[in-house]
Amino acid sequence: MADSPTVGSDRILTANLDALARRDPALADRIRRGGTNTRLAIVPSRSGAPTAVLRPARDAGSEVWLHSRYDPRREADRIVAGMAQGATCVCIGFGAGWVPRAYLNRVRYASVVVFEPDVAALRIALATDDAFAGVLATGRLRLCETRDELALGIAEVHQAAIADGIVSHELSGRDRNEPDLFRAARGTVQEASRRQAAEYATIRRFGVAWFTHTVANSALMDAHRQARASGDLVARLEGPATVVAAGPSLDTYLESGRHLPGPLVAVDTAVPALLARGIHPTVVVSLDPQGWSVLHFRRRLPENVLLVADPGVSPRVFASARTTLVVSSAHPLHRLMQHHGVTLPTVFAAPETVTEAAVDIAGVSGTPGTLLGADGAYPAGATYARGTYHHLLAQQRQRRLAPLDDFFARQVYPRVPLVTDADSDRPVFATSEMADARRRTEHRLAAPGVPLVVPPSGDRETTVTKFWAVHRDRLRNAATRVTGDAWSTPELIAAIGSHGMAHLPVLAALRHRVRRGLGRDLPESLRRALDSGGAVAVRETLMHIGTSVPRLLRPSNI
Repeated sequence: MADSPTVGSDRILTANLDALARRDPALADRIRRGGTNTRLAIVPSRSGAPTAVLRPARDAGSEVWLHSRYDPRREADRIVAGMAQGATCVCIGFGAGWVPRAYLNRVRYASVVVFEPDVAALRIALATDDAFAGVLATGRLRLCETRDELALGIAEVHQAAIADGIVSHELSGRDRNEPDLFRAARGTVQEASRRQAAEYATIRRFGVAWFTHTVANSALMDAHRQARASGDLVARLEGPATVVAAGPSLDTYLESGRHLPGPLVAVDTAVPALLARGIHPTVVVSLDPQGWSVLHFRRRLPENVLLVADPGVSPRVFASARTTLVVSSAHPLHRLMQHHGVTLPTVFAAPETVTEAAVDIAGVSGTPGTLLGADGAYPAGATYARGTYHHLLAQQRQRRLAPLDDFFARQVYPRVPLVTDADSDRPVFATSEMADARRRTEHRLAAPGVPLVVPPSGDRETTVTKFWAVHRDRLRNAATRVTGDAWSTPELIAAIGSHGMAHLPVLAALRHRVRRGLGRDLPESLRRALDSGGAVAVRETLMHIGTSVPRLLRPSNI
């Protein structure tokens, strides 16, 4: 970007808004029509560079300088020099844009997300420097007017699988004048960062398994079988359903002798406990690609049970059921398969746990149901109901000096604090994340009606085998478009497209493996690229996956 912007020009404003319209036409239009009804003024500083000042409201108070009144360029360089170097910088408040400008100049591959609720102020600021146009057009500079746009902007601009780190900067003058708004904006940034960290921890752990299991399960995803199974699911779930999770409170309910009402939708963890008591669930839900999910299916499911499973679960889970409905969750590869005509019904509304997904399945009937075994805590000295795999494991490992309770205690103490359960006034082990999950689940149960969306067949319908043939070629083409290594995340996303984006979970998992000193089975060039990160890691990973698909699709590997 240019280091010496000039003040106030309709030509500059038009160039910037035309560039912004390529990425966000709605915001560009709002800024274009936003007028100048704002307290912000752009004025020359002592050095001649434009600086920003907030005029007092209704002649009350004093003016507030948002940047140095002497040399805002040098001030911004000093601020940025003291910031950690991250892949994404989040700025709360824009002013004349000096800190975003300095950060983008300092780190070629960086991106900046700006929260600025004053559209009129943005209009004035964007008339100062036409060099903003380049970074607005590529997406390296993302402007957000609302907190919802801010959360979305961070999620789209920052991809932890590609590059690490989010840093932030607050324009202190704006913060002092609108403390509540900017406090809320800080909370949005913190929540967005937390969600990204949680999602990254998941994909780096399971990214490779998701991919390899999806390839292995491809032979089972026949379009006609899927259509029949979709109708079967709806027919089975007429009337209020009972969702069965695997918490210890399930024991209390079952031992009371009460009948389990309506169709039963069970999470995979609860399956052994139900089958051990002679209870056959109507539907079983399994989403996780992790290895121990197989241990919930050591007994083959009865013939009358429908398995609803993510394409990325272990093939051995698929083998445990006579009838399976393969459904798409939020994985980008599965959404891509849907887009290309593979019949993968969608029934989940972005669940964070398998219990939430089971509630969504039960909600297909559109009527409120019952939730059992979702404790949101570890009560009564146990973590799972009797008969589950985890409880059987505890029984096998107990001995005179380490009884059953000791096994469960070591799973939660001291990592999980002891708190008082608001419903029963009894002490339980729980975390804020567990409480949040329980609230989310109860909210979903109280508002059922998640639709079962079956992608339309017809001209776009295709087989999974045809999808993989197209996908392999698109991956290779995406990799060849990434040259050099100084690419920002938005530029990389635009270059690799949806086919490349579908494998960011694999990239995250391989990077994590290499950084832990593992991955000796990977080619040397790929290990070096993953250690470097950025564009070179993206390019080499896509090339590796593109060459691996034909081998993985051989019948001997399925």
